[in-house]
Amino acid sequence: MSDAELRGDSTAVTAVSVEQLHNADRLAELNRALKCLLVGYWVDQPDLSLGRDGVRRPLHKTRLGGDPAECEAELIDEADPAHLTDGTWRSPSAAARSGGAPAVPLVLQNGSSTGCTLASLSTPSSLASSLVGDLMSAPLDRVVKRGLYLAPFDELADPSVLVTLAEAAEARGWDGVFLWDHILYRPPVRAVADPWIVLSAIAACTQRVWLGPLVTPLSRRRVHKVARETATLDQLSHGRLVLGVGLGSSNNGELEPFGEVADPRERARRLDEGLTRLGEFWAGEFEPRPVQTPRIPVWVAARWPHRRPLRRAARWDGIFPVELPGPEALAELASEVAEQRDADQGPFDLVVDLEPGVEIDSWQQAGATWVLTDFGPQPRAGHVRDVIEEGPR
Repeated sequence: MSDAELRGDSTAVTAVSVEQLHNADRLAELNRALKCLLVGYWVDQPDLSLGRDGVRRPLHKTRLGGDPAECEAELIDEADPAHLTDGTWRSPSAAARSGGAPAVPLVLQNGSSTGCTLASLSTPSSLASSLVGDLMSAPLDRVVKRGLYLAPFDELADPSVLVTLAEAAEARGWDGVFLWDHILYRPPVRAVADPWIVLSAIAACTQRVWLGPLVTPLSRRRVHKVARETATLDQLSHGRLVLGVGLGSSNNGELEPFGEVADPRERARRLDEGLTRLGEFWAGEFEPRPVQTPRIPVWVAARWPHRRPLRRAARWDGIFPVELPGPEALAELASEVAEQRDADQGPFDLVVDLEPGVEIDSWQQAGATWVLTDFGPQPRAGHVRDVIEEGPR
């Protein structure tokens, strides 16, 4: 970290989560947090986006307007809790002096209030001193993100219905909306919507929720086209895309009838080759690049108890295992992934899908970072709305 960054002259600062600060093996991170204001907090305002690191941050400076360089008290790049008045980006101190900053409480990831407000924080040092006690005393509970896992079939094959549901989910505090990706599906399903078109509409009509296809079989796609689609969708969503990938299945009659590869070994080879090429396209072979760096997060599907998909997933950013017999199986996968990844590879997501109403505590304890509510292959719009209204519990 440069002296300029320590003085607050640069906005290139990364956030550290509350969980990391409580890890006894990461005391060095706490020291960095005190010096560089790497704090795991969020401001309870509806126009903030939940990042993969668990920190809520304003969506996009250029979209919100104003010049962040004018902020005299830069805190954390786009995680700067500057108050926005009439679309103008302001530092807390500047907003406080102009009377534009209300007493908005700063809240830790676990939901506990810190007791300090934006208007009371005029410098980075005041932020650090106000928050450090709360950070050290915060519970160790992991923040599990909650999402909807929707099949765009039959009743939900209407794109406008899916967009409306996504908007409602965002308003009720859900963290993500993910769609099945199929060309056909076995009976009694008849109507199937294209998830990529729908995801684009959702991205344009929401501001905070993560979104993505779960999962796209790369073996039946031209990877250069997927590279263009994903980069464009990440741009449109201002960095909220997650790409779910997998082998696909021949059970639904969507491979052989269309001349697609059916052999699972060949599909696996094409998946690995396609992922490698995607990384190269995202890294600059194609422009514009995705918003997210170092890349768009990739979640790899795996069917329990197979291990080859696990080894594939460990090279990327998350695993979406299906047909798990229980939380203990997820804990087993989490342990195996940890053995295969280096500490510098960044965050890794363990994603599970559960039916509505299933308790999530045991899955959280097993290591789940995302719990998706799965409505099956024939979701009813009314049922989905009811679950959305109940909120992510």
